[in-house]
Amino acid sequence: MKIRLFYIILSAFLSLPLVACSDSDSDKTYQMHDITEYNINTSDMGVRDPFIIVDRENECYYLIRSAWTDGRGALYAYKSLNLKKWKDVGYVFQAEPDYLGTKDYWAPDYYEYKGNWYCFITVGGEDIIRGTTILKGGSHPLDTYKPILPNDQLNITPIEMMSLDGSLYVDEQGVPYMLFCREWLQVQDGEMWAMRLKDDLSGAADEPFLLFSASQAPWTISGDGFNYVTDAPFIWKDEESGNLIMIWSSGSTGGYAIGQSISKNGKLEGPWEHDPLPIFSSDGGHAMIFYDLEDNLKMAYHAPNSGAERVQISDVSIKNGKFERFDPFEYNPVFNISSKPFEVVYQNIPAVDADWTQPVSSMFDGDVNTGWTSLFWEPTEGTDWSNNTYVYPADAIYPPYVIVIDMKRKYAIEQVNTMVRTSNDLWDDKIRDLEYWVSNSDLPENPEESDFNDTAGWVKIGTANFPVSYRGYRTTDITEENGGRYLKIVVTDLHFPGNNEGAPNHLMGLVGFKELNVRGHAVN
Repeated sequence: MKIRLFYIILSAFLSLPLVACSDSDSDKTYQMHDITEYNINTSDMGVRDPFIIVDRENECYYLIRSAWTDGRGALYAYKSLNLKKWKDVGYVFQAEPDYLGTKDYWAPDYYEYKGNWYCFITVGGEDIIRGTTILKGGSHPLDTYKPILPNDQLNITPIEMMSLDGSLYVDEQGVPYMLFCREWLQVQDGEMWAMRLKDDLSGAADEPFLLFSASQAPWTISGDGFNYVTDAPFIWKDEESGNLIMIWSSGSTGGYAIGQSISKNGKLEGPWEHDPLPIFSSDGGHAMIFYDLEDNLKMAYHAPNSGAERVQISDVSIKNGKFERFDPFEYNPVFNISSKPFEVVYQNIPAVDADWTQPVSSMFDGDVNTGWTSLFWEPTEGTDWSNNTYVYPADAIYPPYVIVIDMKRKYAIEQVNTMVRTSNDLWDDKIRDLEYWVSNSDLPENPEESDFNDTAGWVKIGTANFPVSYRGYRTTDITEENGGRYLKIVVTDLHFPGNNEGAPNHLMGLVGFKELNVRGHAVN
């Protein structure tokens, strides 16, 4: 599933027998609404995932969108002379009544390959998971398209993979590949795959191979803390640097976005380096690249993604082997990274008793009333509650207490907000002083306390102090340059009011985190 509001393209057109289209305005296609006027503004075209076809011979452009008519998938074409005004051309494909593809019909891409035009389109069916299939056209982009596969087969992508947004890449040896995304619905962290195709594009020629996962790109964020999206892979080769530049879409701090990954050796297998800054991040994406009739480099995409989407066409440029950012709005990569699936991999805060099982992960749940607490001591016989005179067990465990959090990827932390509550009340939290540390060193499989008490490999990035009678967030702005996968929080001191027969009077009590909020940005 994409980062999108699920949409249904409603068609008001009645179905008539398919007629092959040509570039001639006098040639009849069915349901022509205006064969003489270019009366549709680009800014009025409510089309997702636009793909622009450049017809240099006839000096015009085509945009062919997916559609539904009579409950069947179809392709409907428009024509333009200047990328500003468009007119209807008509249908160039309608699925047969018994066609297996009865669901989705998303994101058609069009490629000329060995003298014919092909459409790569995402489609699903009854008891057939979503994937990418190929429709074969004629020698002209508007010739009628037909499924390339037999009637009993639907998709080119592996039947066990929930996939979408297939596109064509042909390497320098002329070998064709399909790029496609594996859905986050299946793997949580959406993936980018490639698969060699047969020479006639009629099926896979080899097993698919993984290129990268969405979360590896520093600019991607997860909308729910767990799932990362991969959408719309499209490869452009920069002739000057030799780089392969893959543009693709996912979520960012600004909404749906277009990022880029680069293979500097020019090979599809990579390795792929992920640029930390998206090209466009203002809630728009699913892009493709083309040269217009005047040889200006352009990018077509849709925006906004979360509302009434419209076709967007922007000028783009390449510098130092990658696309330059063209979004007019400044990009702020900082976000609440603790909304992601942080995992506590070690902690030594004493529990109330052996049966204490409250999860430490509740520090990250966003609810300041359901934080994680641990009462590690009980006054022994001899306590006089009326005089605030307490007797403590001799085996009380004193600070420092350590919590080590695996943030799952490398981040530069810019701010830590910790919520605790302190007061003279016996049952309120007693945290007084905290330290924050980060490390990017690998941890052993079963870490022990000694692995975290050693400062080697750890960088101290900040501290926090909580006075008595305080409830709220204590904000620590991090100025120390840092970057690491692991965050270590050290409770160095506790408050405790009252007399305790000679023991330091601030070292025992209730250890509690109501909420931990960490802000920062991902780094390579």
